[in-house]
Amino acid sequence: MKQIILFFLVMIFAINLNAQNKVILKDGSVIKGRLLEYKNGDNIKLKMENGSIVTFPDSIVSKIKVNLDSGADDYSLKNGFFFNLGFRILPGKSTRRINTGYYYYGNYGSSFGFGIDCTAGIKINNMILLGAGISVDDYNYGYDAMFFPVYFDFTAFFKDNKISPFFRIQSGYGFVDVSDVAVTESAGGLMLDPALGIRLFSNEDVYVTMDLNYKYQKASFKYISGSNDATKDIKYRRLSLRVAAIF
Repeated sequence: MKQIILFFLVMIFAINLNAQNKVILKDGSVIKGRLLEYKNGDNIKLKMENGSIVTFPDSIVSKIKVNLDSGADDYSLKNGFFFNLGFRILPGKSTRRINTGYYYYGNYGSSFGFGIDCTAGIKINNMILLGAGISVDDYNYGYDAMFFPVYFDFTAFFKDNKISPFFRIQSGYGFVDVSDVAVTESAGGLMLDPALGIRLFSNEDVYVTMDLNYKYQKASFKYISGSNDATKDIKYRRLSLRVAAIF
């Protein structure tokens, strides 16, 4: 972990060696200078404007802000927890395999839905987020099935700037709740959600992001169809637009 953090710091310094940094201590005091070394959980070494070098423990630091002169990275390098709240629209088609007891046939229909997801986890640094969460997804607006995926989340930003492209993937299991009285059995299945997006805005308190993602969800339903039982296996596939805020 220390090597990863130092690598990103070296990349920052390569862009602007003269950038001034601000270290905010837990008692509220502020120290300005050029960050020379940051060992996570150990010490921070700072070069002051007068040329002197000071070293102090990471345990007394609340936040570190980098490149304040350019305004490029005015948010915290400090590790910590994050909370991600996202909203998405889910237009697309569902592929349905119908088993009547005698034969199968495919049925393809257009649908439109929405989703809300909540993720909590650890901010490794400004570029890597690891977490887990739950979402509520309605793939067919007005259809009698709601999905509740529980998932792991990995997010990686490509640049250590306020505006940055990123890659995100969520993977887990989607539980399903059906209110249709004709459905006798239901089961959820695999949920997979890779995405590419952009961080539109960031400061020390919040990131605002937008991404285009491909959401995949498996499910099956058994219901009464006349004198026979029918099984419906559905693979929801959605090319979705998602907007989120990360706190």
